Amino acid sequence: MDNVPVPAVETVVKRYEALLRMSASQTLQTPQDIAQKLANELHSLLDFDFFEVLVFGQNTCEVLWRCMDMDQRPWLDARMEETPAWWVHQNQQRLTIADWDVDDRFLWLRDGLRESGIEARSICTLPLATPQRRLGVLFVANRTLQEYSEEEISFLSFLAD
Repeated sequence: MDNVPVPAVETVVKRYEALLRMSASQTLQTPQDIAQKLANELHSLLDFDFFEVLVFGQNTCEVLWRCMDMDQRPWLDARMEETPAWWVHQNQQRLTIADWDVDDRFLWLRDGLRESGIEARSICTLPLATPQRRLGVLFVANRTLQEYSEEEISFLSFLAD
């Protein structure tokens, strides 16, 4: 970190301090409480407009649990296997799209979200897993163009782990 500018170091420190706060506060809380606290903490650390955590049934695309800061969209579950979330869950790899307007993957989802008033331009989706099994995904998105930096993606990956 010797050559890293001071503001960048301060940002990294703030992110990991927030992670420690979230970790310490997880006892005796419901998953919904934990996810909401996570969303609140992340808003002060990262630029995003939408946040979602999905947990899938084992070996199925059935959504067992969902926390999102946007309206529930039941039609999304109908084609879950054609979403970025399911792709990430199946492949256990991150998926970032800096400009969804020029990316031709998941077109039906992008168009469906827009028809519902949700205009996501940039997305970052990361796998949630334990050493024993795949759980689901953590998803953040922006209405504006935003290429998530490697540091932001590393932080979110660490958080998802």
